[in-house]
Amino acid sequence: MSQLHVIQNDMLKAEKEAVLVNVWLYPAKERWTSETAENLGMNLDENSLSLESMSAEGRLRLHGIWEKEQKRLSLTIPPRLTMQEYDGIHLLILRLQKQLAADVDDTETFMGYTESGEEAYLIRNWKAWTAFLRQAGQRSLSGHKVRVTKEGNTWEGLLLDYCERLSPERYQITECLLLTNSGEISVQGTDLLVEPTGDMLQAPTEDVPSLADQLKRISPTS
Repeated sequence: MSQLHVIQNDMLKAEKEAVLVNVWLYPAKERWTSETAENLGMNLDENSLSLESMSAEGRLRLHGIWEKEQKRLSLTIPPRLTMQEYDGIHLLILRLQKQLAADVDDTETFMGYTESGEEAYLIRNWKAWTAFLRQAGQRSLSGHKVRVTKEGNTWEGLLLDYCERLSPERYQITECLLLTNSGEISVQGTDLLVEPTGDMLQAPTEDVPSLADQLKRISPTS
């Protein structure tokens, strides 16, 4: 079984089980004060707080509890999230980690495996895992109609070829060769966004000559 299949199977299993998981942050002692808690929006009477993460799909609200005995902030991660929503939560936790100088325990958030076979979680190896997924997904788009976005501008066409740049924690598309209804075009950039459209490429509007007509055109005149 390939690593990509293992990733897909693990994600499908997690979606099927749809369980709530937790991420725990252990703040540095001098960083966790009543003022800090209030700044985070914590209800000091209930030791609970509500946080919002931002993604391309909008806002997602997370519930948190301050566990006094363990001296840790527990964040509950809801099930059935999109990759964009997970990415928003990942960034939110990183901001909290920096703000609180906290250690993070993400052992309940197993996501899959990186290209090198390492386990990936919501924080640990996240970038390497998402880069690996994006690379695998990009390869599956070759020969399909896609939408390429660069700095607010978009192009659509059949993906003929592309250039990629891969580092241990980042995957970038730097050039796409598209077949459009008006011909081939090349789109270049430092980090192009390539998405499937789910549409078929439209046929040319002009009549296509028959095989017989084409043969007549190249036959020597008598």
